[in-house]
Amino acid sequence: MAATLTDFLFPSLSIRHTFPAKSSLSSSKPCRILITTSSSSRRRSILRCSIAKDISPSSTKIHQSSDGDGDGSILDCVVVGAGISGLCIAQALATKHAEIARNVIVTETRDRVGGNIITFEKDGFLWEEGPNSFQPSDPMLTTVVDCGLKDDLVFGDPNAPRFVLWNGKLRPVPSKPMDLPFFDLMSFSGKLRAGFGAFGLRPPPPGHEESVEEFVRRNLGSEVFERLIEPFCSGVYAGDPAKLSMKAAFGRVWNLEQNGGSIIGGAIKAFQDRKKNPKPSRDPRLPTPKGQTICSFKKGLSMLPEALSKRLGGKVKLSWKLLSVKKLDRGYTLTYETPEGLISVQTKSIILTVPSHVASSLLRPLSECFPSGTLA
Repeated sequence: MAATLTDFLFPSLSIRHTFPAKSSLSSSKPCRILITTSSSSRRRSILRCSIAKDISPSSTKIHQSSDGDGDGSILDCVVVGAGISGLCIAQALATKHAEIARNVIVTETRDRVGGNIITFEKDGFLWEEGPNSFQPSDPMLTTVVDCGLKDDLVFGDPNAPRFVLWNGKLRPVPSKPMDLPFFDLMSFSGKLRAGFGAFGLRPPPPGHEESVEEFVRRNLGSEVFERLIEPFCSGVYAGDPAKLSMKAAFGRVWNLEQNGGSIIGGAIKAFQDRKKNPKPSRDPRLPTPKGQTICSFKKGLSMLPEALSKRLGGKVKLSWKLLSVKKLDRGYTLTYETPEGLISVQTKSIILTVPSHVASSLLRPLSECFPSGTLA
């Protein structure tokens, strides 16, 4: 089946988002942070968060575990954030690692799950405020099947033409190698720059972790980033490629350069390795996509976080705003502002799936509890 250039360059999906650090958070007043939801759009959304300076112990309730395990008050793990990352982690803990993390809850500041995944339906039409599709990798399909959404999957036609609006004209994206010399989305010089860069004639990697934008501009040139990668990247992540980690978001492509010295060199080496070490057989429950494609669900992407939340049931706590994290001799105490008042939770471990500036404010008081350099 035909595959687009972007399918080759970015075949995998990892729904992880990083945000720029904010140094203006108040320790006692709520703050309003503008977050761009699409790099190709000026539409913005507002995230509200606050960190409390003082908490009165006398007014704090103790959360009791409802799972009937242990002493009923100490959890094995608290996952902070009910976006797709937090929900998938909680699902894995509850199903694959229940022997070591049986008592798990997921807490979310907002009154809904899904994070950046926001689907609206009106007059028979679906509108995605955040990501609008995902690559059907086997890990993603396994999650979908485990959630009972297999029959709700909608795969895109891998042979359907794709277009990018550039300079007032819809321009086709190359779908096969023979299209590369003739498509008009890029200039001749831009194509040469991409070709030379893919074979390794480009600046060496810098000494820091690159963003998606930095990696693509360095390896393939500005035209590939602006006219090919950025439009598709925003459709999957609804985020700014200048702030997305290349290693985290597109680890498979990042590894090509690391393992082969260039994108093409890494692809050849990966092909040779696959021939020597065939993949294990697939889970027979998983559907087989026809060619390189993307997919969603009949009622939009929000079906996935909602299904994950439904399976987790009472483990998901909405409208729980994390105010503080305190280190104990063994474990942590988390204090939340909830509709029922202040609630204290004791847990053996914490997983944070929140924006980096929120995590920084929460973890900063703990830095004195750890040796220098051990708290990331």
